Amino acid sequence: AAFNAKYFDAATGKYGSGSQASYACALFAGLVPEEKVELAVDNLVKAVETRDWHLSTGEVGLRQMFAALGKYGRSDVVYKMAVNKTMPSYGYFIENNATSLPEFWDMSMSQNHCMMGHIKEWFYKHLAGMDKASPGFKEIVVKPYVPDDMDWVKAFTMTSYGVLSSAWEKGDGGSLTMTVTIPVGTTADIYVPDMGIGDTRVRVNGQMVTGVLKDGYLLLKDCGSGDYVIERIDPASQTLFAAKQAADAALAAYTATNETDARS
Repeated sequence: AAFNAKYFDAATGKYGSGSQASYACALFAGLVPEEKVELAVDNLVKAVETRDWHLSTGEVGLRQMFAALGKYGRSDVVYKMAVNKTMPSYGYFIENNATSLPEFWDMSMSQNHCMMGHIKEWFYKHLAGMDKASPGFKEIVVKPYVPDDMDWVKAFTMTSYGVLSSAWEKGDGGSLTMTVTIPVGTTADIYVPDMGIGDTRVRVNGQMVTGVLKDGYLLLKDCGSGDYVIERIDPASQTLFAAKQAADAALAAYTATNETDARS
């Protein structure tokens, strides 16, 4: 309460000086009143947009900005900043042939520095979508962000229960295949990007299953440990696959019945 009394303008939703770091640090620390979170996130996005999708937090607020934008569903903004080809950005580093992280955004001083590495957390937690829903990854959330101009992502991390991995790859016709490994002794809610399909059905390990459409994702709740290959394809293809699956099941049942009659 004391923090907001001093630094927050409730009428405009402005924190501190209105800088990217002012909003990001307040959101990251959970200091923004619940009813003002959306306004604070919108103001943070505007603070990035006014700088032509460049960051201005400095190192101290960098992690907080990536984390806050990812948490509140604005990974698209993080991605725009990351691939921006002009300084300051990671895309600028790549455009200038950097193969490690320089100390400063203008690529001066040390050419192998850890300070700007906070983007890696966003890679794992949002681009690959791996996050814990309870301490120690006993409960897991897999919810990847899929940029329009990226074809695939593959990542894994070690948990106290074993390896957690998440990968996705785009296919023909707007399809998407996710490959997920959930460690033994854990459960996961897997959010499959809808890809504009709008169907509640998805193919999981060769079988059609039904999920719940939610905010651009198809939610598969309480998935147990194991390996999952999840294919998000268009409804027409899914209908054909479901029909084939039903026909195969009917044929198998008919064959089994005939074999029993023959033995009788």
